[in-house]
Amino acid sequence: MDKSTLLLIPVILLAVTSAGMIISGILFKLHLKRKIRSCTGQTQGKVIKYKYLNERVISPMVEYSVNGETFVSRKKFQGIKSSSITGLPNAVEPDMYEDEEGYLHIKSGSFLPAKALAEKLWPIGSTLDVHYNPDQPKMNYVGKPITKHLYIPVSIIIGITGIALAIVIGVLVL
Repeated sequence: MDKSTLLLIPVILLAVTSAGMIISGILFKLHLKRKIRSCTGQTQGKVIKYKYLNERVISPMVEYSVNGETFVSRKKFQGIKSSSITGLPNAVEPDMYEDEEGYLHIKSGSFLPAKALAEKLWPIGSTLDVHYNPDQPKMNYVGKPITKHLYIPVSIIIGITGIALAIVIGVLVL
């Protein structure tokens, strides 16, 4: 093998990996659409506990039953919008709420009592709507469906950038 052929191997790998990123972003978008389209059943689920996504974000775990079978699911959000003001004196009253589009808003000062805010927003024992697939009740979403996800545009942008880079490098190598 000559030198230029050897140099093309990493370029080809970059192009293939980048194409994979684009395909995975598109497939994930199709999965979200299919999930929304398939989840035509609806029931009430009961908040049984909370799951910490990190030290500032908490999400309710919901138990629901379909045809006598019990399932547990976590409420997911379109995204999280957080604002924090720190310093003394700190007059910011911590708050957490979900808007109509499904974004979780978190407002805090230097301390965020996440569990107390979650208990206020989704008390243990309270009910939330659960939409499920009647053919596969484990497939579900709690509350509003996720229609957007950061992974989709990021994977497509990274993929397109990688392919463009592979083309530029490939032209320079040849």
